[in-house]
Amino acid sequence: MRRAALVLAGALLLGSCTGSATTSTPGTTSTSSSAPPAITTTSTAAPTTTTTVPALVERLPEAPCSFDPARAEGEVTVARDGRVFGISPDGTIVRCLVDEVALTAELSWGPVADRLLAGDMVILTDGSRYQPIEGLPAAAPEWTTPTGVRLVYVIDGVLLKSQVDGSGTDDVGFLANHFEVAYHPAGTHYLVDGTSEEGEYGLWLARNDASTTVLIATDEGALLSSPDWTADGQIVFVAAHDDGSHDLHRIFPSEDLAAYDQLDLVSTDDWLGHVVASPFNPVLVAYAVGGEPGGGCADGRTTEVVGVDLPEPLASATSLPVGWLPDDRLVVAAYPDGCDGAIDVWVFTSGFCPGTEYGAALLVSGMEGVAERVVMPPPPPSPEDFTNLPDPAPA
Repeated sequence: MRRAALVLAGALLLGSCTGSATTSTPGTTSTSSSAPPAITTTSTAAPTTTTTVPALVERLPEAPCSFDPARAEGEVTVARDGRVFGISPDGTIVRCLVDEVALTAELSWGPVADRLLAGDMVILTDGSRYQPIEGLPAAAPEWTTPTGVRLVYVIDGVLLKSQVDGSGTDDVGFLANHFEVAYHPAGTHYLVDGTSEEGEYGLWLARNDASTTVLIATDEGALLSSPDWTADGQIVFVAAHDDGSHDLHRIFPSEDLAAYDQLDLVSTDDWLGHVVASPFNPVLVAYAVGGEPGGGCADGRTTEVVGVDLPEPLASATSLPVGWLPDDRLVVAAYPDGCDGAIDVWVFTSGFCPGTEYGAALLVSGMEGVAERVVMPPPPPSPEDFTNLPDPAPA
């Protein structure tokens, strides 16, 4: 069952704004929005009245590094010259967290921000370092939640789970071929796209021990990718259709469990992927659009947020969404010199709910890596028994 997107989206938006305000911070281009923007099948116009407050971290500290706890408001972490720095969202506090890091892949923090995956190495706050992954994962590894004591990833179609201290790796797959995995914030279930032993392809929901599995979305003429969980435990994913069109879907069981309600959040003829749902606000979902097919950076690929337009110059920059901070702030990696060049790090504040600011700030330039560092909020309820869920939603 597929309901009209506008009707359901409007209800979601109005029900998700708490009215809590955030004050403007240095380095933002900001206004106040009096109401949440309405969702369409693309994105909506953002506020146009702005004031500019300059902010830019122009120099990284040379002081010794200390793996200090994460800040309550979250922080942006960047890497350059083998060191990882933490920067407060307003750019006023910069500290070195870790040194002697060889960067061969994206940075990624565990769910309580006390361990860092940098390249193929996990770094713990006590200074110990481990290399738990042998091989090249098909996509960035997922931390098990809510504790972050393991990593889940796919290598050569096999779903693997490794202890972060390198003490063991288990094959936890249940399909003939796995592609991407998204762990539920409560740690009880995960999503994985792939093909079963019987040849059924689609998006699957499984308990974290794979004791129960169910196909929840499928389409013979579409490639499904970028699964993720919203802050209220609903599911988002991308369907790339044979005709070249792409849809960003949001699905959840209807009240009577007779079918799935489904929102088409975005529909486009351009490539779409790299979906990043906010763990703090259930209506905020970022994604990348444009460029040649394939993950990662690509010329002409830009970051967008469902329901909110990014301001210039960020809206036109080649970029990827990185992750969400509290107060509806999105960390964005921009590539002004092309995908092989250094990264400019921006913080975009959505202004999505009444009383919150809107704008974007260039935080720091010339970086080699970037990741958000946050302590994850309490997770949404995990899925109930799903043995009687309806037939798969159409993608």
